[in-house]
Amino acid sequence: TEHLKVVRPYLTEFGRLFHVGAAPGMGQLMKVINNLMSAAALAISGEGVTMAVKGGLDPDTVVEVLNAGSGRNSATLDKYPRQILPGTFDAGFSIGLMLKDVRLCLGQAHTLGLNLPVADAVASIWERAGMDFGSDADFTHIVEVAELAAGVAARSKG
Repeated sequence: TEHLKVVRPYLTEFGRLFHVGAAPGMGQLMKVINNLMSAAALAISGEGVTMAVKGGLDPDTVVEVLNAGSGRNSATLDKYPRQILPGTFDAGFSIGLMLKDVRLCLGQAHTLGLNLPVADAVASIWERAGMDFGSDADFTHIVEVAELAAGVAARSKG
């Protein structure tokens, strides 16, 4: 804790600090759980928005409505407006890195004796994206797995 006191002012320059536990590895566990949930949100948002567009809805309106309702999440609030709707796909995090974190989380779950079927499904979708777009592609390309299967693209018209 003495070392933390010294570095805390510097770390707060990068963002908020959370103390999640005293045992080594607890911060890593929290990180991979957070990234699993982010990966799931982006994948399911891709499927939901794609379904809406395939059904004839405007993607900008769909995202606006989702963000006003209970379906909002990090993908609809941030990634759709900034990278997906405009088609830039430049969030700055790769499919390979997200897949690594999802796999690490599943490994931790198995170590804890847990079976996480939704997380397994999320990993499968990210593996598909890695095969389709390459591990170095921006992770926002995950939405194109659903889009390509549906034959539509959810991009702003304006």
